[in-house]
Amino acid sequence: MGGDNPINSKAVPYPILFFDGECALCNKAAQLLIDATLESNLHFGSLQGKTAQGLLGTLSKTTNSLMYWEAGVISFEKEAIVNTLKHSTRAGWKTIGKFIRILPTPLVNKLYQWVAINRFNLFGKTECWIVSNRFVG
Repeated sequence: MGGDNPINSKAVPYPILFFDGECALCNKAAQLLIDATLESNLHFGSLQGKTAQGLLGTLSKTTNSLMYWEAGVISFEKEAIVNTLKHSTRAGWKTIGKFIRILPTPLVNKLYQWVAINRFNLFGKTECWIVSNRFVG
């Protein structure tokens, strides 16, 4: 599934949340999640970065969704959110994840898609500004 320079997925021993590095909302959410998962092995990467291109190939350029990658398995939208929040080391975030998990998937995904389509109009564009030793580019 990788791009021109695929990364051997077995060489990546940790889960990664890929987000739109050009989206102001996505960057802020990633920073909050980095803080909420300090004691976990969850890593973060921009969909525009080399790691995303190596692991996801063209999929990294054709999605409007967060992508949670773990051992070569990719999840999107509600599933990506729930998978990400399971890494939280803070009670409030775990509660949010449990709440989202019980909501109907079509409802959550429809809301997610609406925000994703309108994210630049609602929140603006930016360049990826995440600074963390768990940011994989």
